[in-house]
Amino acid sequence: MAYFVTRQTLPMYSHKKSPHIYSLPQLISCVLLKIYIRNMSYRDLEEFLLSSRDMCRVLGLRGVPNYSTFCRALSRISGKEIKRILGKEWEEEEGVDKGLVSIGYKDTGFSISGSREGS
Repeated sequence: MAYFVTRQTLPMYSHKKSPHIYSLPQLISCVLLKIYIRNMSYRDLEEFLLSSRDMCRVLGLRGVPNYSTFCRALSRISGKEIKRILGKEWEEEEGVDKGLVSIGYKDTGFSISGSREGS
């Protein structure tokens, strides 16, 4: 859902001369996922995506960005814009059958707290 909303509200790239490897909506969707899963670290987010091919496929990622890429992407948009995106996401989600939307993080070895299970 976050990727759908970010594609509608953010420019594809933060600058016309950016490398165009990952789009801004893809990166911000990853950061929103990080926030949703109890504010895991950027390094944990990178590990989570490396262990979840399905999540990468849904986000349209050909590879997994380095943890520092997420941090730089977040610095390119304001907190106000993040709140606006989250507000739009909430509006969009109210019209979706919640039983059809889920994120399968259990198979990745991560707990909701963002730390590795069993470590």
